[in-house]
Amino acid sequence: MPFFILFSLLIACFEVKAKAGEFHGGLSYLYQQMHYKEPGVMNEKGKLQGIGIDIRYDFSDELKLTGQGKFLSGELEYDGATFDGVPIKQTTKDKLREYRAILSYTVDSFTPYAGYGQRYWENDLVISYLRETTYHYIPLGLTYTFSPFYLTYERRIFLQGVNKSHMSDVDPSRQDVTLKQESGKGYLLEAGFFTAIAALDFKISLSYEYWKIEDSKTDNDGVDTLIEPHNQTNSLILSAGLFF
Repeated sequence: MPFFILFSLLIACFEVKAKAGEFHGGLSYLYQQMHYKEPGVMNEKGKLQGIGIDIRYDFSDELKLTGQGKFLSGELEYDGATFDGVPIKQTTKDKLREYRAILSYTVDSFTPYAGYGQRYWENDLVISYLRETTYHYIPLGLTYTFSPFYLTYERRIFLQGVNKSHMSDVDPSRQDVTLKQESGKGYLLEAGFFTAIAALDFKISLSYEYWKIEDSKTDNDGVDTLIEPHNQTNSLILSAGLFF
């Protein structure tokens, strides 16, 4: 998405600014290089693109509540095997959505924060079946600002995950299964730069995101007892946006 389109969308969405100290918002372009791997089973990697939306309410100069949404889509290259062990490579269709609510408090150059996050990944293995994976987690982070730069470290406490595999896509005799994921962890490292452009703030950042999820509970699809194997996801995310 060209930058001038991003700018136009931001102005259209937030033409009337909120009063200082109350509501603020922003819109960002996102580019993500993603690599998902189930060791010894399969891996997928490729790029996703989309937008990020931020809406923030300032209770004071220090205390702030932020709602965040990310919406990305793209294609990944799958390298794995069929249920019969036959090697297979294909291009998947993917959508990634993430919603977060963050409460932060700034003291001098430091801003600790905590909140709640939900991450949803729709992974369409086009010639086999659709997988939907949802993570619920608590983000705990700290941002250090040395204007015009900032650094963020975020630890993600995994609450639970659910993998829904549409096995009926493979064979009508199979049933869709819901595989519960109960153990995992994640973190985020981010470095960014911000500066003023007219009455808006421009921010660009580069992030590294990591997830490691353990074996799920099992479920039977009417033919086989299935499990979502332990897996890990590594992502590099470039973001550029305008905020007021």
